[in-house]
Amino acid sequence: MSENPYLLERYKYILDQKKELNKTTFIIAAFYQAVLVAILAAQFSIVKGVADRSLSSDLARLGSWGLFWCAVAVSAICIAALISGLFAWLNYREDESEIEVVAFGKSRKPVRFRDALRWYESYIIVSIFFMVLVYLVALYKIVLPLL
Repeated sequence: MSENPYLLERYKYILDQKKELNKTTFIIAAFYQAVLVAILAAQFSIVKGVADRSLSSDLARLGSWGLFWCAVAVSAICIAALISGLFAWLNYREDESEIEVVAFGKSRKPVRFRDALRWYESYIIVSIFFMVLVYLVALYKIVLPLL
């Protein structure tokens, strides 16, 4: 590979980009956690406002549903960002494989669908779906009956 400096630089670039995608995944997860905590804190404030009688029940229901839909929107944005990162990673992996074929005569095994079980992005996406579901159930079973 050292015989072709362009190929070496391209390979380094691809590896750097894959590292950046990994960092970005954790930034997205941290962002999601922070926003979800803020939404749940606001939900708690709504319930507390109804308990203190400083907020009407109708306004509290509207606010609760508004917060839920904000959580759904943030979840959708985070999932879209994670999925686009996965597609970018797959594209970089394809480029990496092409360079490996040129440099070494063969490439590592191609990515299979079941490899998704080893990616932490998959588990973050499943966790986001789970959190939205838990929020919806909690809204129906716990929060709305209190209002």
